Amino acid sequence: MNFPITKLGLLSMEPFLLTGIRFTLAALPLVFFIPKPNIPFRYVVIYGFIFGLGMWGIINYGIQVGVHPGVASLLIQLSAVSWSIGNVIIKLSGVKEIFSFMVWASLFPPIPLFIVSYWLHGSEPFTTLPEAINLMSIMSILFQVYLATHFSYWGWNSLLKLYPVSTVAPLSLLIPVFGLGSSMLILGEQVSFVEALSISAIIAGLAFGLYKGPVRPVSYPATR
Repeated sequence: MNFPITKLGLLSMEPFLLTGIRFTLAALPLVFFIPKPNIPFRYVVIYGFIFGLGMWGIINYGIQVGVHPGVASLLIQLSAVSWSIGNVIIKLSGVKEIFSFMVWASLFPPIPLFIVSYWLHGSEPFTTLPEAINLMSIMSILFQVYLATHFSYWGWNSLLKLYPVSTVAPLSLLIPVFGLGSSMLILGEQVSFVEALSISAIIAGLAFGLYKGPVRPVSYPATR
C-alpha cells in the first residue's frame, strides 16, 4: 500500500524532498533514545544509502514523473541491485537489533536526497514546502515513516535474520500484487488483462516454489 499512498504525498511535494523528509522523521528523534545496533557501523551506513537513495529516491521520482503507483511496485524488482545488496547486508551484518538498525540507517539518506532535490530543482521545493504541507501529504509521510519504514521493514528484515535469503526473497514478488491491488482501491487505477495475468502467474509461481510438500520419513536398512 505504500506506493499509492506515496503518490498522494507526491501530488504536492518534490519526490527527493519527500523521501528525505520520510527518512529524517524515521531517524529523528529516535536515534537519541535507541542505542546503535551492535554490529560494525559500516553496514548501517551502506544500507542507509542504498535503501534510502538507491531505491526509494528513484522509485518516488519515477512515480512523480508519470509511472503509475502499481507499475512502480514492479520497478522495485528492477531496482534489483539495491534490493539485493540491502538484503545481503542484513544477513552479513548478523544484526539482531532490527528496529535499531532501521532507525540508525535512516539517518544517512536525508542529506544526499536533499542535495539531489536542490541539484534538480534549485531552492523552489524548499521555499514552497510550507504551501506543500497539507493533511494529505502529512498522512502520506506518517504512513511512510511509521508503517512502511519502521514496521514493515522491521518485519521484513526480521524474516531475513531468521531464514535464508533464498527462502524470504521470493516473497518480494508479492509486492506488485498488493501494489496494483491497493492502487485500484485507493486511486482507482485500472488493471489490464496482461497485468491481471501477471498477478496470477506470480501467485501460482510462489505457491509452486514455496510449497514443500509432506515430509517423508527416511527409512534405513535394519542392522544387526
